Amino acid sequence: MEAVFLSRQEDMGDINPEALQLKLDIERVFADVPYPGDDNLIHSRYQEAIDVAEHFKGIKWQDWKDNPSQFLTMRLSGDLFWFNKEAYRYYLPLYMIQALVDIKNADLLPGEIITSLAPPANKPDLKKHVSRKIASMTPSQLKVILSYLEFFKREHEKGFSTRPIDEAIANIKRAISS
Repeated sequence: MEAVFLSRQEDMGDINPEALQLKLDIERVFADVPYPGDDNLIHSRYQEAIDVAEHFKGIKWQDWKDNPSQFLTMRLSGDLFWFNKEAYRYYLPLYMIQALVDIKNADLLPGEIITSLAPPANKPDLKKHVSRKIASMTPSQLKVILSYLEFFKREHEKGFSTRPIDEAIANIKRAISS
């Protein structure tokens, strides 16, 4: 099955209806998430985290939603890890949208989304960190994240290990039902 993710060059009329609807749903359910503030983006004082905060400082995800690759592809994998729960909730939509609209340039970022929702079982501190991030989401946000993960799994099952995707899906389903 050919992937139906959008590319930057495609016209919105040529977009798979499910991918387009998912993009619109992401935009809608995260639209009211407040910007956490320039001084409230990270949870660490490591230099890498400080660099992440500097890159994202003052950046509104909605300003990049129609061409997220211009902003995100210059980034290395790992930014989602450094965000505190407010910044994670605020910027996660941009990452999900990029994987929908420009998978060719997304590089490792789709995997980062998945692993940010499914930490290794042998890392209890990381699991707590992820649980706090997930707990900050509204039921509508959790449902759209679940839809995104299920869509990504269907479209990229052969090119991606299903273990972290399945664990991410299970984590989100647990959060929805609690």
